[in-house]
Amino acid sequence: MQSRTGKSLPSGFPEIVAAVRALSPKRFVLDGELAIPTENGFSFDGLANRLRIGSARLALKVRDSPAIYIAFDMLANSENQLGSPFRLRRKTLERFFEDCVPRSPPLYLSASTRDLREVEKWVGHIGQQLGRYYCQARQCAAPTRGRSFDR
Repeated sequence: MQSRTGKSLPSGFPEIVAAVRALSPKRFVLDGELAIPTENGFSFDGLANRLRIGSARLALKVRDSPAIYIAFDMLANSENQLGSPFRLRRKTLERFFEDCVPRSPPLYLSASTRDLREVEKWVGHIGQQLGRYYCQARQCAAPTRGRSFDR
């Protein structure tokens, strides 16, 4: 398990490592996101702090704020999938989750749809949240050029 920058992550997320090691088959490569769910969404600070704390505090964090892994792509199973189109890799990932992954925390399959209206709802919700933060930040900043959230 590593970050997109290549940083090794297993020491900070033993609950994810244990769940992945329990799976069969043993050789596969997933792409996804680590997350720590909270009452108000996900905690980015919680993720970053996991990599800075000692083992005694880590055990408490794992117990009190367990991490989850949300998979959205399968890069390899018994063979390299990178040359395949995403739609085929997604089908492979869905089959992998159906056949090999228990339907319980901490491993989850990301949501997916081909329904444009559903995508617009997701993006609209994200855009509304980003727009609110953007407008708050913009009040303190100089005017911007080009496209903006507040049109």
